[in-house]
Amino acid sequence: MLHKMVCKNTFIFVILFLSIIDFLAYPAANHAADISGAEYFFDNDPGEGNGISLSAADGAFDSSEELVDFAGIDTSSLKVGPHTLYVRFKSADGIWGMARPIAQDPLFGSPYNFSITGEKWTAASEYFIDNDPGPGSGMSVSAKDGAFDSAEEQVEAFGIDTTGLIGGYHTLYVRFQDSLGRWGALKSTIFNIITDSEDQDGDGMPNGWKLTHGLNPLDPSDALQDPDNDGLSNLEEYERFTDPHNPDSDGDGMPDGWEALYGLNPNIDDADLDPDNDGLSNLEEYHYWTDPENPDTDGDGINDGDEVANGSNPRAMTSSLISNTPDLTLSIGSSRTVILKLANNSRLSDTFDLSVTGVGEDWYSLGQTEVVLSAGEVREIVLEIHVPEDCDVEPLEYEIDVAAVSPISGPVANGGVNITLPVVVTPIISEVLPQNGEKTDSNSVRITWQTDVEAGTELYYKIAGTTEYSYASGDSGKTHWIVLKDLDWDNTYEWYAVSNGPCGASQTQLRTFFVQDGVVFEERESSHDISRDYDQQVTLTIWNRDVVSHTALVEIINPYDDLIAGFVGSGSQDETLTLDAGEESEVTIALHAQDAENDLYVLTLKLTADAESDNPIVDYTHVTINVVNPVFNLTFVETGQNPAILTNTYRITNNGDTITDLRVFAEEAIAPQIVFQPKIEHARLRNGESIEFSASFAPGGQISQYTGILTATGAGQQVTLLTHFGCLDGASLYTATLYDTYVCLKASNWYCNNRPNISMSFGVPRCVSPENITRSRLYCNFSLPWSRSSYKPHNVTIKFNGEIISTLTGVIPEGGYAFEISPSLINTGEDSVGRNRVILETRHGNQGHYVVASEFELILDVDELTVGSVCATSQEDADQAAQNLPYLCDGEPDGNFCPRLTGITSLDQNATAKWNFKPEDRVQFRVSIMNPDLDQQACDIEFVIDDDFEDGQIPFQQNRSLALARGGSGSVSFWWTIPKDTEAKFYHVKATVTASGDCEDVVTNNNAIAINQRVVGYVMDNETDLGLEGVEICSYGMGAGMLYVDCATTDENGMFTVYLPEGTHAIFAWKEGFSAHSVVVDTASVCPMMFLSHDSASYGEAPDSGHAHDPVNTALGNFTLDREDLSFKGRGLNFLPCTFLQFPGHLPGIFWLWLDIQLQCHVNHEQRSGHHQVR
Repeated sequence: MLHKMVCKNTFIFVILFLSIIDFLAYPAANHAADISGAEYFFDNDPGEGNGISLSAADGAFDSSEELVDFAGIDTSSLKVGPHTLYVRFKSADGIWGMARPIAQDPLFGSPYNFSITGEKWTAASEYFIDNDPGPGSGMSVSAKDGAFDSAEEQVEAFGIDTTGLIGGYHTLYVRFQDSLGRWGALKSTIFNIITDSEDQDGDGMPNGWKLTHGLNPLDPSDALQDPDNDGLSNLEEYERFTDPHNPDSDGDGMPDGWEALYGLNPNIDDADLDPDNDGLSNLEEYHYWTDPENPDTDGDGINDGDEVANGSNPRAMTSSLISNTPDLTLSIGSSRTVILKLANNSRLSDTFDLSVTGVGEDWYSLGQTEVVLSAGEVREIVLEIHVPEDCDVEPLEYEIDVAAVSPISGPVANGGVNITLPVVVTPIISEVLPQNGEKTDSNSVRITWQTDVEAGTELYYKIAGTTEYSYASGDSGKTHWIVLKDLDWDNTYEWYAVSNGPCGASQTQLRTFFVQDGVVFEERESSHDISRDYDQQVTLTIWNRDVVSHTALVEIINPYDDLIAGFVGSGSQDETLTLDAGEESEVTIALHAQDAENDLYVLTLKLTADAESDNPIVDYTHVTINVVNPVFNLTFVETGQNPAILTNTYRITNNGDTITDLRVFAEEAIAPQIVFQPKIEHARLRNGESIEFSASFAPGGQISQYTGILTATGAGQQVTLLTHFGCLDGASLYTATLYDTYVCLKASNWYCNNRPNISMSFGVPRCVSPENITRSRLYCNFSLPWSRSSYKPHNVTIKFNGEIISTLTGVIPEGGYAFEISPSLINTGEDSVGRNRVILETRHGNQGHYVVASEFELILDVDELTVGSVCATSQEDADQAAQNLPYLCDGEPDGNFCPRLTGITSLDQNATAKWNFKPEDRVQFRVSIMNPDLDQQACDIEFVIDDDFEDGQIPFQQNRSLALARGGSGSVSFWWTIPKDTEAKFYHVKATVTASGDCEDVVTNNNAIAINQRVVGYVMDNETDLGLEGVEICSYGMGAGMLYVDCATTDENGMFTVYLPEGTHAIFAWKEGFSAHSVVVDTASVCPMMFLSHDSASYGEAPDSGHAHDPVNTALGNFTLDREDLSFKGRGLNFLPCTFLQFPGHLPGIFWLWLDIQLQCHVNHEQRSGHHQVR
């Protein structure tokens, strides 16, 4: 068989031969040869010439067509059951033909597939553990019915001796002996020995302790779980001898975690002790969230006990002013924004005057110089520092002091803010790309950098080893870029940048980059318009311009705080993307512009080929994002008045585009006396939607009315409404007292928690006193706009007034959550609303993801509520009117949040998370559940495994129960061994959780595991066609949304075996002295043959492989068969699909097989170091 491949007028010849020798009747044909012998064997091929000889029917093999004599074939050694008889013939040249029958053989059928019957039965059985002592030397097993006397028997599993086995996994083997004394094949199962003192899963907790406390000794992940939500993990509970299912092991009223945090003993009642002698017992310190080992927790010079006695906050200074930037460096002419935070931690509203000293007034500007704060309120103030563009400014270190002084309480307790400002003459250069020493995917390289002041853009570059620099320049500005085009491939470049500022020039250090092929952004520059809203998606194209496959990872370098962005889907950190040579793919950026403060943003995009390798290759591009501001058209109206409780109702309707940051507030002078219900700070309002709310006025002194302005803002624009609060004529202000009531404060805010920090506030009415709050809790809701499978688990920390009240670890938050809050954390005001702040700190793996946090509610149980702002003509009318205050709950609130599944994890026997397994693997499925409620919850878990939920056959189903403490989490494990003879490529697993009690809810979660396919391949030397030993092989692919890697090393014949899940995979091969190469394979149909070129070999040598040297084919005949599935590609690397040619039964005999293959090559006519790129 001759292959002729034509490429660029160059002829490459590969000789392949293939033949078939028929062996029942050998007909004459062109070039026919005489038959010289025949042999047979049963079931398993012993190798050519090693079978049992057969005689010719006419007594001699001497012609090209022969019949054989089957008389005397010996079947005495065969076991009862099905068997296959195989026969093959040898030519006069000594060449053996194919053993037949083959699949769907039209010539060979019965009796060559036959069965042996007879009187055989099971006579004995034995077992052994781990190591085979040899047939007949194991431990005897009894028949379950008392005697071995039939062909099918069951054995008694009881009495297996495990004495002397160490803790861990072991394998039990069983085999049977038939009545002829022959031992059968081994059957096995895996079991685990658990000892109390051992730590089976290596998580630091002994098996016995875990079993005693209802934990899984084979689940290392439960070491970090906190089922009783006391602040101690299970491992910490073990180390401290506490109960992991009791949040207060010693019953002294203080949680174990709090006691451990402050060095107290969680195993003894020490509630009444006062180790720091501040007048507060340990139990009181816990209730007030103060430090039991520090008499002055907030460091303000006042003893904690005294602060509690006089009604001030012992956890925080009475007032403070802090900065997010204590130190910064600026050049002449540059500026920087500093955020100041002014806090009033007292129970009285206060006014503060701000001032700046240390530099002249032309060096700064303050957003506010007079600030009115409610009790507990924190306000951000913008301080702009700008160094004058005056080259006479001394390059010194300047000290800037910011003070905040109240005419009532004096300076803030911490003294204010001090900022150290070093000033330099020349521009400060930062964010230089590409990074030093990086390899770039393109010979068009974009160099970028930033300066803190308007400056020039100049670049000097050269090939390393040469002497003369080339020069390039660009536009002046703070953002600098220059694109170097038509660079020489496979070369290292040296370069440095220069920026001339108003008073001098700055220069980067000498840097390098290397130019080689890889994956690139197809758009070198692009601009996109998006709406000022969440989830604005932009699509770009990336292209593998190389001749080998690469993985691709795309990322965003985002310097902005008000524009959240990240790549999502294929190619992002969510999902590995592999591109074959010349392949293109789209990648998607998710932009969240709900808080965008500007119209234009420039983002740097980074593309890394083979990011996990030792030699990643990068490409950079920039995209310009134009934020289209919404049409702002809000209608703001008053819808009602209730003068008796000084409350008005309002409605805002959006007649324009979507508004994502709607905020409603009162004038600063009156804001401390207004309670909004719900509080609107960051609401989302689409076209045609409305939001309704109320505002209640709580006057101070004898003031009973107010006329002023309410303002609604969004997207940098605003609308105002004049409103009035006051008693009707003839009515007076009364004080009404309510008992055993509930205050429900709501916030209609809408946040995307891919922002690192989300902050919102609640205004507690001034009628609430801290000593009357008996219980407090926070409810919030999370929702997922995308499919749950699009998200990755992450951590969310919830803080209330600066204190952590809960941490959600490794979850995809969804649905309602309830968090208990110590009443001592609630800020209340004597003459104003008490401001309280909730902060969500999210550590998101991907900021492109999009989880909504909304529907927040703060609930206070109050035993006595005194309302001093009721307009009435009598006390009786006042008491009745007070019942209608909008912030009172309608009955006792109960969130009643039901347990929910947080994930199903599949693990191997070493408790390592995996999603792909082989037949006979034992798999652990860990189902994780959390209880978001404030009450203990019990639930039932149904776990099902199936490869086809519609066929009615379920391979595995099991039920378990689990009890969870309030706010706690836990997991249950299910074990299953994958059947040896499975034909499934995937198994689907489903867990259903049904809660009991008053929380009747059903939650279902799904997952899947892949069953790996065995793939055998070869690596050969491209010059010798001999197998290469010691070649490192790694396969990379995707499955179930996760990256899969399997590696191997070739044996002495160049053979390797990897196990791959169904799908497409990239296989990489490398060996010292050879060029590393890769191929893409599909496990459904391919067995790869790879050829490595020596480092010294030129690219693109003629392939000389396949069946070219098959000795069977060199003397046999011809026939034609059209095939188009042989391919040769890569730099000296040939990939041959294993194609098995099936020959029709009506074409017996010896033939020539002639293939004429023309290779069509698409050449990019870009000369690169003497060779061309082919794709």
